[in-house]
Amino acid sequence: MKKLLFFFFFLNISHTGVCDSFPDSLSSQSVIRIVTFGPSEEELYLAFGHSAVWVKDSVQGLDIVFHYGVFDFQQPHFYLNFARGKLLYKMGVNYYQDFKNHYIGENRSIIYQELNLTGPEKNKLYASLLQNYLPENREYYYNYVTNNCATKIRDVLHSVFQDSLQFTYPFIKKDISFRKLIDIYLPLFPWGDLGIDVSLGSGIDHIITGYDYMFLPDYIFAAFAKATLYSKENKKTLISKTESVYTPFINRTTVYPMWKHPIVVFGILVVIIHWISFLEYFFQKRYRAIDFVTFLIPGLLGVYLFFLAFFTDHTSQYNFNMLWACPIYIPVAFFMLQKRNLPWLQYGMLLNGVFLFCITLFGYFLFQKIDILQMPFLFLFMIRSFLYFLR
Repeated sequence: MKKLLFFFFFLNISHTGVCDSFPDSLSSQSVIRIVTFGPSEEELYLAFGHSAVWVKDSVQGLDIVFHYGVFDFQQPHFYLNFARGKLLYKMGVNYYQDFKNHYIGENRSIIYQELNLTGPEKNKLYASLLQNYLPENREYYYNYVTNNCATKIRDVLHSVFQDSLQFTYPFIKKDISFRKLIDIYLPLFPWGDLGIDVSLGSGIDHIITGYDYMFLPDYIFAAFAKATLYSKENKKTLISKTESVYTPFINRTTVYPMWKHPIVVFGILVVIIHWISFLEYFFQKRYRAIDFVTFLIPGLLGVYLFFLAFFTDHTSQYNFNMLWACPIYIPVAFFMLQKRNLPWLQYGMLLNGVFLFCITLFGYFLFQKIDILQMPFLFLFMIRSFLYFLR
Protein backbone atom coordinates (compact mmCIF):
# COMPACT_ATOMS: atom_id res chain seq x y z
CA MET A 1 0.00 0.00 0.00
CA LYS A 2 2.88 2.36 0.75
CA LYS A 3 4.24 1.76 -2.74
CA LEU A 4 0.84 2.63 -4.22
CA LEU A 5 0.55 5.84 -2.23
CA PHE A 6 4.08 6.86 -3.18
CA PHE A 7 3.43 6.19 -6.86
CA PHE A 8 0.26 8.27 -6.92
CA PHE A 9 2.09 11.04 -5.10
CA PHE A 10 4.87 10.79 -7.69
CA LEU A 11 2.31 10.98 -10.50
CA ASN A 12 0.64 14.03 -9.03
CA ILE A 13 3.82 16.05 -8.64
CA SER A 14 5.71 14.93 -11.75
CA HIS A 15 3.12 15.88 -14.35
CA THR A 16 3.26 19.50 -13.20
CA GLY A 17 6.66 20.10 -14.78
CA VAL A 18 5.64 18.44 -18.04
CA CYS A 19 2.48 20.33 -18.87
CA ASP A 20 4.21 23.64 -19.73
CA SER A 21 6.33 22.11 -22.50
CA PHE A 22 3.69 20.86 -24.93
CA PRO A 23 4.16 21.95 -28.54
CA ASP A 24 1.00 22.85 -30.42
CA SER A 25 1.57 20.20 -33.07
CA LEU A 26 3.87 17.29 -33.88
CA SER A 27 6.62 17.17 -36.48
CA SER A 28 6.79 14.66 -39.31
CA GLN A 29 9.34 12.65 -37.28
CA SER A 30 6.96 12.05 -34.38
CA VAL A 31 5.55 8.69 -33.32
CA ILE A 32 2.58 7.76 -31.14
CA ARG A 33 2.57 4.43 -29.39
CA ILE A 34 0.19 2.49 -27.18
CA VAL A 35 2.11 1.08 -24.24
CA THR A 36 0.89 -1.95 -22.31
CA PHE A 37 2.35 -2.59 -18.86
CA GLY A 38 1.95 -6.16 -17.67
CA PRO A 39 0.33 -7.39 -14.47
CA SER A 40 2.27 -7.98 -11.28
CA GLU A 41 2.03 -10.69 -8.64
CA GLU A 42 2.94 -8.31 -5.82
CA GLU A 43 -0.35 -6.54 -5.07
CA LEU A 44 -4.01 -6.93 -6.02
CA TYR A 45 -4.20 -3.45 -7.56
CA LEU A 46 -1.33 -4.39 -9.93
CA ALA A 47 -2.92 -7.63 -11.12
CA PHE A 48 -4.61 -6.26 -14.24
CA GLY A 49 -1.84 -4.23 -15.88
CA HIS A 50 -1.95 -0.68 -17.19
CA SER A 51 -2.20 1.18 -20.51
CA ALA A 52 -0.82 4.52 -21.68
CA VAL A 53 -0.22 6.60 -24.81
CA TRP A 54 3.41 7.43 -25.52
CA VAL A 55 4.04 10.49 -27.67
CA LYS A 56 7.60 10.99 -28.90
CA ASP A 57 8.84 13.79 -31.12
CA SER A 58 12.65 13.87 -31.19
CA VAL A 59 12.66 17.02 -33.32
CA GLN A 60 10.91 18.99 -30.57
CA GLY A 61 12.38 17.10 -27.61
CA LEU A 62 9.00 15.68 -26.62
CA ASP A 63 8.93 12.29 -24.88
CA ILE A 64 5.84 11.98 -22.69
CA VAL A 65 3.17 9.52 -21.63
CA PHE A 66 -0.54 10.30 -21.37
CA HIS A 67 -2.40 7.95 -19.05
CA TYR A 68 -5.46 7.67 -16.83
CA GLY A 69 -6.02 6.62 -13.23
CA VAL A 70 -4.42 9.44 -11.23
CA PHE A 71 -6.23 11.03 -8.29
CA ASP A 72 -5.52 13.91 -5.95
CA PHE A 73 -5.30 13.17 -2.23
CA GLN A 74 -6.03 16.84 -1.55
CA GLN A 75 -9.49 16.86 -3.08
CA PRO A 76 -12.27 17.50 -0.51
CA HIS A 77 -13.72 14.45 1.29
CA PHE A 78 -11.15 12.18 -0.37
CA TYR A 79 -11.74 9.02 1.70
CA LEU A 80 -15.54 9.40 1.80
CA ASN A 81 -15.69 9.87 -1.96
CA PHE A 82 -13.34 6.92 -2.47
CA ALA A 83 -15.61 4.67 -0.39
CA ARG A 84 -18.73 5.89 -2.22
CA GLY A 85 -17.24 5.43 -5.68
CA LYS A 86 -17.52 9.16 -6.34
CA LEU A 87 -13.82 9.94 -6.36
CA LEU A 88 -12.65 12.08 -9.26
CA TYR A 89 -9.82 10.41 -11.15
CA LYS A 90 -7.90 12.30 -13.78
CA MET A 91 -5.63 12.09 -16.74
CA GLY A 92 -1.92 12.34 -16.01
CA VAL A 93 1.17 13.19 -18.05
CA ASN A 94 4.69 11.97 -17.24
CA TYR A 95 8.09 11.83 -18.84
CA TYR A 96 8.35 8.46 -20.55
CA GLN A 97 11.70 7.56 -19.01
CA ASP A 98 10.41 8.12 -15.46
CA PHE A 99 7.30 6.10 -16.21
CA LYS A 100 9.27 3.24 -17.77
CA ASN A 101 11.76 3.10 -14.89
CA HIS A 102 8.95 2.83 -12.37
CA TYR A 103 7.44 -0.21 -14.08
CA ILE A 104 10.83 -1.84 -14.59
CA GLY A 105 11.35 -1.36 -10.85
CA GLU A 106 8.15 -3.33 -10.30
CA ASN A 107 9.41 -6.06 -12.68
CA ARG A 108 6.45 -5.65 -15.03
CA SER A 109 6.57 -6.25 -18.76
CA ILE A 110 6.51 -3.25 -21.08
CA ILE A 111 5.51 -3.57 -24.71
CA TYR A 112 4.52 -0.88 -27.18
CA GLN A 113 2.52 -0.79 -30.39
CA GLU A 114 3.37 1.99 -32.82
CA LEU A 115 0.31 3.53 -34.44
CA ASN A 116 0.31 3.48 -38.23
CA LEU A 117 -0.79 7.10 -38.69
CA THR A 118 -0.15 9.84 -41.20
CA GLY A 119 1.08 13.25 -40.06
CA PRO A 120 -2.44 14.77 -39.99
CA GLU A 121 -3.81 11.71 -38.16
CA LYS A 122 -1.08 11.96 -35.52
CA ASN A 123 -1.83 15.61 -34.95
CA LYS A 124 -5.55 14.93 -34.75
CA LEU A 125 -4.98 12.32 -32.03
CA TYR A 126 -2.41 14.50 -30.26
CA ALA A 127 -4.83 17.46 -30.28
CA SER A 128 -7.49 15.24 -28.71
CA LEU A 129 -5.10 14.17 -25.95
CA LEU A 130 -4.22 17.80 -25.23
CA GLN A 131 -7.91 18.68 -25.19
CA ASN A 132 -8.59 15.91 -22.71
CA TYR A 133 -5.75 17.14 -20.53
CA LEU A 134 -7.17 20.63 -20.12
CA PRO A 135 -7.98 21.27 -16.44
CA GLU A 136 -11.71 21.38 -17.15
CA ASN A 137 -11.59 18.03 -19.03
CA ARG A 138 -9.02 15.86 -17.31
CA GLU A 139 -11.16 14.67 -14.39
CA TYR A 140 -13.64 11.79 -14.64
CA TYR A 141 -15.53 9.35 -12.47
CA TYR A 142 -13.89 5.93 -12.47
CA ASN A 143 -15.77 2.69 -13.12
CA TYR A 144 -14.17 -0.73 -12.77
CA VAL A 145 -15.24 -2.02 -16.19
CA THR A 146 -16.55 0.89 -18.27
CA ASN A 147 -14.34 3.87 -17.46
CA ASN A 148 -10.83 2.89 -16.45
CA CYS A 149 -7.24 3.35 -17.62
CA ALA A 150 -7.74 1.01 -20.60
CA THR A 151 -11.22 2.01 -21.76
CA LYS A 152 -10.29 5.70 -21.73
CA ILE A 153 -7.57 5.06 -24.32
CA ARG A 154 -9.92 2.97 -26.44
CA ASP A 155 -12.52 5.74 -26.26
CA VAL A 156 -10.05 8.48 -27.18
CA LEU A 157 -9.06 6.70 -30.37
CA HIS A 158 -12.66 5.89 -31.16
CA SER A 159 -13.69 9.54 -30.69
CA VAL A 160 -10.90 10.70 -33.02
CA PHE A 161 -11.29 8.16 -35.82
CA GLN A 162 -14.92 7.13 -35.22
CA ASP A 163 -16.21 4.61 -37.78
CA SER A 164 -12.91 4.67 -39.65
CA LEU A 165 -11.45 2.57 -36.85
CA GLN A 166 -12.69 -1.02 -37.02
CA PHE A 167 -11.87 -3.75 -34.51
CA THR A 168 -11.91 -7.52 -34.88
CA TYR A 169 -11.98 -9.78 -31.86
CA PRO A 170 -10.31 -13.16 -32.44
CA PHE A 171 -9.89 -13.58 -28.68
CA ILE A 172 -13.61 -13.73 -27.86
CA LYS A 173 -14.63 -16.85 -25.94
CA LYS A 174 -18.11 -18.23 -25.44
CA ASP A 175 -20.16 -17.09 -22.43
CA ILE A 176 -17.57 -14.74 -20.95
CA SER A 177 -18.63 -12.01 -18.52
CA PHE A 178 -16.71 -9.19 -16.86
CA ARG A 179 -16.59 -11.29 -13.69
CA LYS A 180 -15.10 -14.33 -15.44
CA LEU A 181 -12.39 -12.21 -17.07
CA ILE A 182 -11.54 -10.64 -13.71
CA ASP A 183 -11.29 -14.11 -12.15
CA ILE A 184 -8.69 -15.17 -14.74
CA TYR A 185 -6.30 -12.50 -13.43
CA LEU A 186 -6.62 -13.35 -9.74
CA PRO A 187 -5.36 -16.90 -9.10
CA LEU A 188 -2.71 -15.47 -6.74
CA PHE A 189 -5.24 -13.25 -4.97
CA PRO A 190 -8.08 -15.60 -3.94
CA TRP A 191 -9.12 -13.44 -0.98
CA GLY A 192 -9.26 -10.38 -3.22
CA ASP A 193 -11.16 -12.39 -5.83
CA LEU A 194 -13.65 -13.45 -3.16
CA GLY A 195 -14.06 -9.85 -2.00
CA ILE A 196 -14.74 -8.68 -5.56
CA ASP A 197 -17.24 -11.47 -6.21
CA VAL A 198 -19.13 -10.70 -3.00
CA SER A 199 -19.04 -6.91 -3.39
CA LEU A 200 -19.90 -6.42 -7.07
CA GLY A 201 -23.41 -7.08 -8.30
CA SER A 202 -24.97 -8.84 -11.28
CA GLY A 203 -24.09 -5.94 -13.60
CA ILE A 204 -20.75 -7.64 -14.31
CA ASP A 205 -22.29 -11.03 -15.09
CA HIS A 206 -23.84 -10.46 -18.51
CA ILE A 207 -22.11 -11.84 -21.61
CA ILE A 208 -19.79 -9.16 -22.96
CA THR A 209 -18.82 -8.10 -26.47
CA GLY A 210 -15.33 -7.86 -27.91
CA TYR A 211 -15.48 -4.11 -27.38
CA ASP A 212 -16.20 -4.72 -23.69
CA TYR A 213 -13.12 -6.94 -23.37
CA MET A 214 -11.03 -3.81 -23.72
CA PHE A 215 -11.57 -2.85 -20.09
CA LEU A 216 -8.37 -4.86 -19.56
CA PRO A 217 -5.01 -3.63 -20.92
CA ASP A 218 -4.14 -7.04 -22.39
CA TYR A 219 -7.22 -6.86 -24.60
CA ILE A 220 -6.47 -3.29 -25.61
CA PHE A 221 -3.21 -4.75 -26.89
CA ALA A 222 -4.91 -7.72 -28.61
CA ALA A 223 -7.72 -5.68 -30.20
CA PHE A 224 -5.42 -2.91 -31.43
CA ALA A 225 -3.10 -5.51 -32.97
CA LYS A 226 -5.92 -6.64 -35.29
CA ALA A 227 -7.61 -3.26 -35.81
CA THR A 228 -7.98 -1.63 -39.20
CA LEU A 229 -8.07 2.08 -40.04
CA TYR A 230 -10.07 3.03 -43.12
CA SER A 231 -9.85 6.16 -45.22
CA LYS A 232 -11.35 7.28 -48.53
CA GLU A 233 -8.28 6.07 -50.40
CA ASN A 234 -7.45 2.78 -48.70
CA LYS A 235 -7.36 0.78 -45.53
CA LYS A 236 -4.41 -0.05 -43.32
CA THR A 237 -3.59 -1.85 -40.10
CA LEU A 238 -3.76 0.37 -37.04
CA ILE A 239 -0.42 -0.93 -35.73
CA SER A 240 2.75 -0.68 -37.80
CA LYS A 241 5.23 -2.10 -35.29
CA THR A 242 5.22 -3.95 -31.99
CA GLU A 243 8.26 -4.07 -29.75
CA SER A 244 9.06 -5.30 -26.26
CA VAL A 245 10.78 -2.72 -24.07
CA TYR A 246 11.24 -4.85 -20.97
CA THR A 247 10.70 -8.54 -20.24
CA PRO A 248 10.43 -9.30 -16.53
CA PHE A 249 12.53 -11.96 -14.89
CA ILE A 250 10.58 -14.92 -13.60
CA ASN A 251 8.71 -14.16 -10.39
CA ARG A 252 9.32 -16.49 -7.48
CA THR A 253 5.65 -16.81 -6.60
CA THR A 254 3.87 -19.17 -8.99
CA VAL A 255 1.04 -20.58 -6.88
CA TYR A 256 -0.88 -19.32 -3.89
CA PRO A 257 -0.14 -21.34 -0.73
CA MET A 258 -3.04 -23.75 -0.31
CA TRP A 259 -3.01 -23.52 3.47
CA LYS A 260 -3.95 -19.83 3.19
CA HIS A 261 -6.55 -20.32 0.46
CA PRO A 262 -10.16 -19.37 1.39
CA ILE A 263 -11.49 -22.76 0.32
CA VAL A 264 -9.09 -24.48 2.76
CA VAL A 265 -9.61 -21.99 5.60
CA PHE A 266 -13.40 -22.12 5.27
CA GLY A 267 -13.31 -25.88 4.70
CA ILE A 268 -11.43 -26.47 7.95
CA LEU A 269 -13.80 -24.11 9.74
CA VAL A 270 -16.80 -26.03 8.38
CA VAL A 271 -15.36 -29.37 9.58
CA ILE A 272 -14.70 -27.98 13.07
CA ILE A 273 -18.11 -26.32 13.41
CA HIS A 274 -19.83 -29.36 11.93
CA TRP A 275 -18.18 -31.58 14.56
CA ILE A 276 -19.13 -29.17 17.34
CA SER A 277 -22.69 -29.08 15.97
CA PHE A 278 -22.84 -32.88 16.05
CA LEU A 279 -21.68 -32.89 19.69
CA GLU A 280 -24.25 -30.21 20.53
CA TYR A 281 -27.07 -32.27 19.01
CA PHE A 282 -25.89 -35.56 20.51
CA PHE A 283 -25.34 -34.23 24.05
CA GLN A 284 -28.19 -31.70 23.88
CA LYS A 285 -25.88 -28.76 24.50
CA ARG A 286 -25.79 -25.36 22.86
CA TYR A 287 -22.90 -22.99 22.26
CA ARG A 288 -24.68 -19.69 21.82
CA ALA A 289 -21.49 -17.79 20.97
CA ILE A 290 -21.05 -19.87 17.81
CA ASP A 291 -24.58 -19.03 16.65
CA PHE A 292 -24.06 -15.39 17.53
CA VAL A 293 -20.90 -15.09 15.42
CA THR A 294 -22.30 -17.23 12.59
CA PHE A 295 -25.30 -14.92 12.15
CA LEU A 296 -23.57 -11.66 13.00
CA ILE A 297 -21.03 -12.02 10.17
CA PRO A 298 -23.58 -12.19 7.29
CA GLY A 299 -25.56 -9.45 9.03
CA LEU A 300 -22.61 -7.05 9.09
CA LEU A 301 -21.68 -8.08 5.55
CA GLY A 302 -25.25 -7.30 4.54
CA VAL A 303 -24.89 -3.75 5.93
CA TYR A 304 -21.74 -3.35 3.84
CA LEU A 305 -23.44 -4.65 0.67
CA PHE A 306 -26.51 -2.50 1.33
CA PHE A 307 -24.26 0.55 1.58
CA LEU A 308 -22.48 -0.36 -1.68
CA ALA A 309 -25.75 -1.01 -3.51
CA PHE A 310 -27.70 2.07 -2.47
CA PHE A 311 -25.21 4.72 -1.43
CA THR A 312 -22.28 4.34 -3.82
CA ASP A 313 -21.57 4.46 -7.54
CA HIS A 314 -19.60 1.21 -7.49
CA THR A 315 -20.83 -1.62 -9.74
CA SER A 316 -22.68 -3.12 -6.78
CA GLN A 317 -26.34 -2.70 -7.62
CA TYR A 318 -28.59 -5.80 -7.92
CA ASN A 319 -26.24 -7.87 -5.78
CA PHE A 320 -27.78 -11.31 -5.22
CA ASN A 321 -25.38 -11.95 -2.36
CA MET A 322 -27.79 -9.83 -0.33
CA LEU A 323 -30.10 -12.86 -0.38
CA TRP A 324 -27.86 -14.52 2.23
CA ALA A 325 -25.86 -11.55 3.55
CA CYS A 326 -28.67 -9.46 4.99
CA PRO A 327 -28.77 -6.85 7.79
CA ILE A 328 -31.74 -8.64 9.37
CA TYR A 329 -29.32 -11.27 10.70
CA ILE A 330 -27.86 -8.73 13.13
CA PRO A 331 -30.91 -8.72 15.47
CA VAL A 332 -31.26 -12.48 14.85
CA ALA A 333 -27.69 -12.92 16.14
CA PHE A 334 -28.64 -11.22 19.40
CA PHE A 335 -31.79 -13.35 19.73
CA MET A 336 -29.47 -16.34 19.44
CA LEU A 337 -27.91 -15.34 22.78
CA GLN A 338 -31.17 -16.18 24.59
CA LYS A 339 -30.77 -19.19 26.88
CA ARG A 340 -33.98 -20.78 25.65
CA ASN A 341 -34.83 -21.31 22.02
CA LEU A 342 -37.58 -19.06 20.71
CA PRO A 343 -40.31 -21.06 18.91
CA TRP A 344 -40.94 -18.42 16.24
CA LEU A 345 -37.21 -18.20 15.58
CA GLN A 346 -36.95 -22.00 15.28
CA TYR A 347 -39.42 -22.01 12.39
CA GLY A 348 -37.66 -19.02 10.92
CA MET A 349 -34.37 -20.94 11.02
CA LEU A 350 -36.03 -23.91 9.27
CA LEU A 351 -37.07 -21.63 6.43
CA ASN A 352 -33.64 -20.02 6.46
CA GLY A 353 -31.92 -23.39 6.24
CA VAL A 354 -34.08 -24.47 3.29
CA PHE A 355 -33.43 -21.13 1.60
CA LEU A 356 -29.66 -21.44 2.08
CA PHE A 357 -29.79 -25.01 0.78
CA CYS A 358 -31.44 -23.75 -2.40
CA ILE A 359 -28.85 -21.01 -2.82
CA THR A 360 -26.02 -23.50 -2.26
CA LEU A 361 -27.53 -25.98 -4.72
CA PHE A 362 -28.74 -23.60 -7.43
CA GLY A 363 -26.57 -20.52 -6.82
CA TYR A 364 -24.55 -21.13 -9.96
CA PHE A 365 -27.67 -20.68 -12.07
CA LEU A 366 -28.63 -17.30 -10.64
CA PHE A 367 -28.27 -14.17 -12.74
CA GLN A 368 -25.19 -13.51 -10.63
CA LYS A 369 -22.48 -16.09 -10.16
CA ILE A 370 -22.10 -17.28 -6.57
CA ASP A 371 -18.39 -17.86 -6.02
CA ILE A 372 -17.43 -21.42 -5.13
CA LEU A 373 -15.33 -19.93 -2.32
CA GLN A 374 -18.56 -18.78 -0.63
CA MET A 375 -20.02 -22.29 -0.53
CA PRO A 376 -18.29 -23.54 2.67
CA PHE A 377 -19.58 -20.53 4.63
CA LEU A 378 -23.09 -20.94 3.18
CA PHE A 379 -22.97 -24.62 4.17
CA LEU A 380 -21.89 -23.69 7.69
CA PHE A 381 -24.63 -21.08 7.89
CA MET A 382 -27.17 -23.67 6.75
CA ILE A 383 -26.02 -26.25 9.35
CA ARG A 384 -26.43 -23.80 12.23
CA SER A 385 -29.90 -22.79 10.97
CA PHE A 386 -31.15 -26.40 10.89
CA LEU A 387 -29.53 -27.19 14.24
CA TYR A 388 -31.35 -24.31 15.94
CA PHE A 389 -34.65 -25.70 14.61
CA LEU A 390 -33.91 -29.26 15.74
CA ARG A 391 -32.98 -28.45 19.33
